[in-house]
Amino acid sequence: MTGYEKDRLFVGSLSKARSEAFRDRWVDVAVWALISLPLLSLVHNEISWLRFGIDIPYWDDWRSYVQCGMGSFSTKYLFTPTNGTLYPVGLALDSLAQRFLDGNTIAYQSLTMLIVLGCLLLLQWRLLLLALEDKLFTACAFSFTVLMLQPDSYWGYQNIAYHQALPLVFDLMAIYIVLSRKWNNAIHIITLLLLGLMSGFSYISGAFSTLTIGIVLIFAGIFIRPGDGKSIFRGGMCLLIAGLISATVQVWMNFFGKATVLGSVHLVLPLGSDFWLYLLGKIARSLMLPEKYPAFSLSVTLMVSLAVIVLLVSFTRRFANRGKMIVSEATTAVILFSLVGAVFVYLLIVASVRSYAGEQGYGNALAAFEAGFPRFHYFWATLVWPWIIAAIIKVLSGAHSVDSRRHLRMIAIAIPAVLLPLFVVAGVLSHVSYHRTASNLRAEGIRSLMSLAREGKVMRCPQLWPRFELTEAVAYARSIGASFVRLIPIPHVPVGTVAPPPLFRMSDAVDSVDFRNVDSIEKTERGLRLRVGNDSRMVFKTGVAESLGQCLTLEVCASMRVSGQDTAMLFYKVPYRKGIQSVSPKTARILPGEGFTEVSFELSSPTGFVDEFAFLPVTQPQKIDVVDLEVRCRMSRH
Repeated sequence: MTGYEKDRLFVGSLSKARSEAFRDRWVDVAVWALISLPLLSLVHNEISWLRFGIDIPYWDDWRSYVQCGMGSFSTKYLFTPTNGTLYPVGLALDSLAQRFLDGNTIAYQSLTMLIVLGCLLLLQWRLLLLALEDKLFTACAFSFTVLMLQPDSYWGYQNIAYHQALPLVFDLMAIYIVLSRKWNNAIHIITLLLLGLMSGFSYISGAFSTLTIGIVLIFAGIFIRPGDGKSIFRGGMCLLIAGLISATVQVWMNFFGKATVLGSVHLVLPLGSDFWLYLLGKIARSLMLPEKYPAFSLSVTLMVSLAVIVLLVSFTRRFANRGKMIVSEATTAVILFSLVGAVFVYLLIVASVRSYAGEQGYGNALAAFEAGFPRFHYFWATLVWPWIIAAIIKVLSGAHSVDSRRHLRMIAIAIPAVLLPLFVVAGVLSHVSYHRTASNLRAEGIRSLMSLAREGKVMRCPQLWPRFELTEAVAYARSIGASFVRLIPIPHVPVGTVAPPPLFRMSDAVDSVDFRNVDSIEKTERGLRLRVGNDSRMVFKTGVAESLGQCLTLEVCASMRVSGQDTAMLFYKVPYRKGIQSVSPKTARILPGEGFTEVSFELSSPTGFVDEFAFLPVTQPQKIDVVDLEVRCRMSRH
């Protein structure tokens, strides 16, 4: 070889190396660009919520306060079905939020949004990378997780709505454990069983999704070579067992237990067109198709649904024709079938309980289709779309030449390059306007509750929950220290005020008060002058036990003057629902001075109060002046 030829070969090699380096950098840029949109959407959603969130329960969030169960971990509370589902996992998480966050809506939704959506994004990325084995292809498919992060999902209104996303987290974790083939011992089997049960007892939909995924994995294990197929088969059996247990309990508790929902829910069978059109509406909403153009959106939804069916048939034929496959060849298909099956079963459940439109029906096909757009039940369908893209890439990757590989990369990038801008135009990043609207509704409800609290009226607030009045719920929230009650202050009524009238005024019934450990009592122009010893107290009854039993928030106020800094205490009794009485103390700090100081105690109990009180004006021996002591009901059931 001549020197000239060697130089040409060297230059060619250098040029090829530079070309490959440039291509690698270009691929890295494309990967990060595609990944960044879902991540930025999550950050944008989180910041928008923190910016506009208001700490007040909304709609179904009030249920646990009405039931006086928020913060409780009792088995009876956790395993009582409500709204057609058994969800002890979610109720336990709510009680933890009450214990550690005081039930603060802003903090709770912020954490659940970050954790649940973050876990779903991470699991989707790991599973896509496991299936496609190429970061560029994975990023192209992953970019479609932005549909999962669109506004008006499980966050923004109800705190508890995210419960319905928990099964997806547990199911994706289980699928990843099975297909990553890292489990060969009892620990992983137990983990899968626990994940399946957690999914099934997060929501009724989780029970049937776990059951469905278990069946898909069992069938997949049959068509995969024995080494890998056996482990996938066992994983499917674990999820099948967990799904059968949770589904059986869910169905029994909801339809045959004491809290049956048969009489309150009109179940629709998948026999009429309205059922399927409503279901298609949920699919259209997951794709962010325009609701105001129903004919166009229905057409696109039908075409997309048909394409998905064709894709599933294509993978089914591949399984049938190729015989036993290695797990790497089947991963995309297994995950796709698992998720499509789980989502389809979920949509069947939703349509069966929510597509009923009365005896007259919807009137026309487009009306039934449009009825599927509102609310967040579209969310599950968004998990499928990244896998549809992954499946398309997998089908197109049949050719293995360099040119076909390059063309496949271009096609893979072209798909999100065309569709993602359409999603942005459709409002996939419109988190600010969504959270602002939700904030306005919450603010309107707060104003209503504040007005009712000032006037002492029964709290009926359709803006926050139209089903029931919220007086007892607010009283219970006060009794457990829920953070939102700080936004609904009950104004203090000074001693001597005529309206609202007190239930008890000491100056009108001083002879009925039992002064204990009081050395001397002297009447003055302003009231009473007492020389008190240790543990001195004024024990009294109001004489209106029936009114106290109906009272939910009570104010006990005393006007007094002390000679030294001290602490006043009030002991009162609260009846539990089984008739047991519990004694609770309240304390207030008193500062000495020339004038009189009013010491006020605000008491809250969803079960009312027992007519028996003990007021300790001070804890140290000294001389004090007491003008009066009054008891008022500030919030009543009636």
